[in-house]
Amino acid sequence: VTPMQPNALWRPLEPHSRYAASDAALAAPGVAAVDVWNFHGALLKAKKYEDLTGNNVNHPNDFLIRAYAQLVAARLRPAP
Repeated sequence: VTPMQPNALWRPLEPHSRYAASDAALAAPGVAAVDVWNFHGALLKAKKYEDLTGNNVNHPNDFLIRAYAQLVAARLRPAP
């Protein structure tokens, strides 16, 4: 599971921005990769950072934790 994006006003996004691609490369039969980083980036196009964080730096709030859980559950769900 890739991390959520840290607050860009706190510190640069590097090297974190490369994690999603490297984690995706690990996916294989029996190994799941969940891309929270890019999902969080998409949310940030419509919401303010402080709407998705518990500490305005790098920890998710209850809303984003639910998104983490839904993304993981969707990845683990067997294909129909």
